[in-house]
Amino acid sequence: MSDIQSPSLPSLPSIDVINQRLPLIFPMDTEHRSQIIGKMAVRTIFVMFYIGAIEGRNEWFQPAHVLNMDDARASRTNEESRRSWAKRREFSSDRSLHKWYADTTKESVRKQVILFGLIPLGAAVKIDLGQENEPRYALAHDFSILFDQDLSGEELTRKISEWQRSHLTRAALGATALRGSDSGTRLKVKIPNHQIISEMKLPPGKSSLIIKEVIEKFSENFLHEPHVIAISTSEAPFQPIDDQVIQILNLDFSSVVQKKILPDIILWDKYLDHGRSENLLIFIEVVASTGSMIQERKENIMAFLRTREYNAKVAFGTAFLSRTDEAYNKKNIAEISWGSFVWFAAEPTNIVILNQMDAENNKKLSDLIL
Repeated sequence: MSDIQSPSLPSLPSIDVINQRLPLIFPMDTEHRSQIIGKMAVRTIFVMFYIGAIEGRNEWFQPAHVLNMDDARASRTNEESRRSWAKRREFSSDRSLHKWYADTTKESVRKQVILFGLIPLGAAVKIDLGQENEPRYALAHDFSILFDQDLSGEELTRKISEWQRSHLTRAALGATALRGSDSGTRLKVKIPNHQIISEMKLPPGKSSLIIKEVIEKFSENFLHEPHVIAISTSEAPFQPIDDQVIQILNLDFSSVVQKKILPDIILWDKYLDHGRSENLLIFIEVVASTGSMIQERKENIMAFLRTREYNAKVAFGTAFLSRTDEAYNKKNIAEISWGSFVWFAAEPTNIVILNQMDAENNKKLSDLIL
């Protein structure tokens, strides 16, 4: 798009409109969301509109434009005042006691809001002018349209959805869709046991939503012939699903149910390895708020399996809604056991394997990278 000087400045949305729409445009699972819906982002976008720094207009924003803005100047919205502020290049003499930000916050605006926030999402553009202090940023044109104060209701929702589909990551869109499917009613889940699909209903809530995705998506993507042995929900701490497999594997869970060592989901996979029948038992902890697959739980489960003389393969995992979900935090991550995997419902075809190797049998990175 060529840069053409517009004869008039664009319509200026109010601070309130920008503040209200940013959380709608950037849903909960957007990366760096707090940085691009917060007060500094709201003010930065307002000032970009104020000076007309929108893609295609040949006006460019620099952090000093928002640092030195104050409430009195922001209220002067006539064309002359706005153009005058757009042309400002030197702000060293501007010592307003009421300016919005101190000079020391320049990098917060430049990096957190613009470079790491808006630009990666296609909400802003950058031009290389050679000089670091020269104006160089503008709102992307299609993003600026979302703040049209004449847009409302279904039309606004449609415009925002179109922009999101073009600019948000697959993970963010996936997590947003999953959250939208949690209507507060019971969730219907398809159980793929013995190559026959049956259905059951889970209580509403995020835990059940993740359980449903593990059973339907994780099983389909990562298992050969999946069976759901048991699940735990808010209504039933331990609910056997496939008694036939439990008997075949000689896994009488009654002795450990009260000890609360079993995770939210137990799966079983049956497959052929070089013509030989094999099976894999999978224990998965679902994390809606707390409760990763910790080392202690893993060891307790292995101890139980030894009492049942179960000697086949075993896998342990932790399932989250998404990498940007509040449950995927420092505490829960730190507790995840080595020798397990992590899976995200919003990115169902991806998996993180936490390899555990000793010094004698360790592999080089070149051996681990596919």
